[in-house]
Amino acid sequence: MKICLLEDDQAQAALVQSWLQEREHAVVHFDNAKALHQQLRREQPDLFVLDWELPDSSGLEVLRRIRDKLTRHIPILFVTQRDNEADIVEALSCGADDYMIKQIGQEEFLARVHALGRRLGNEVLEFAIGPYRFFPSTHAVKYHGE
Repeated sequence: MKICLLEDDQAQAALVQSWLQEREHAVVHFDNAKALHQQLRREQPDLFVLDWELPDSSGLEVLRRIRDKLTRHIPILFVTQRDNEADIVEALSCGADDYMIKQIGQEEFLARVHALGRRLGNEVLEFAIGPYRFFPSTHAVKYHGE
């Protein structure tokens, strides 16, 4: 899947990006809302991963703009430190498909990404046979990690 990551914390972004790329996802990272909005005029991803606290906007404003501007439904996963119930309910009510509170675990995060992909029909299954690892969604095969 092509995933758009909006995260201003460079260390967090690098970590999440590495997790996704290990699973053969294409990741485009933005550290501010303006850059993301400019990219959306050219190309749309299969999934958004949004932080709430951004230097030039809020993730909630980005979420509202995505839902207002895009004609097709693209799943949105919030990954944020905001942990109160009112924020979670507001994000989900405004159109977020899922919500995670930082610190996130790798396996749970990837499971949620894969679940959102399945809902779109982008099955993200992978499997291994001996030294081979198959990635049907991207038509890729790795042999001993290469």
